[in-house]
Amino acid sequence: MFLVTDPVNNAVNMFDFRGKFTGQFGEDSIFERPASIAVDRTYGVVAISDQLGVRVFSAKGERRGGDIMIAGHVGPMANEVACNGRGEILVSCWYDHCVKVYDLNSGFKTRIGGRGEWLGRLERPRGVGVDKQGKIVVSDAGNRRVQLFDPRDRLGFCRLVAAPADGLREPYGVQALPDGRFVVVDNALSKVFSVSKSRCEP
Repeated sequence: MFLVTDPVNNAVNMFDFRGKFTGQFGEDSIFERPASIAVDRTYGVVAISDQLGVRVFSAKGERRGGDIMIAGHVGPMANEVACNGRGEILVSCWYDHCVKVYDLNSGFKTRIGGRGEWLGRLERPRGVGVDKQGKIVVSDAGNRRVQLFDPRDRLGFCRLVAAPADGLREPYGVQALPDGRFVVVDNALSKVFSVSKSRCEP
């Protein structure tokens, strides 16, 4: 099954592997311009972000308690979400210039980054993903770069993944691949970059 956000119709649509529409996910839920979907196969949950926050569902589309609502914030852009396979949901908070980590059972756990230009800090982060070692990759859109963070390290920052010198202008979506590469979507250039440990290629 594929899940696809439909912000125009405030829905999340389901498709089978042949591309046939099979219905709407979380039919009893009301979304406000849904933007991002993350699946945690280990814990059997689906996290969906929209302009009001992040809602958590079972794999069958049933609402779970403990939705992550971003208190006091309704803005023009929804936050991006990722799951790390350890029962945690990561939310890139562009307005707070950080990534917030929430435990599925206990709620808010920690934050990564904070506003700034130096390495380890973020300016309007957008996409967020997790690699197979549990490191967090973030498209730091305001600083025009992609950074990698290690949540097990006290300081958090791990390394710079890609920057304007690699051709980035406005990194948005980011995803870690099983082979260690990262895929970065650049909104300004309408390009997808493949980033290895040594180079960035459009």
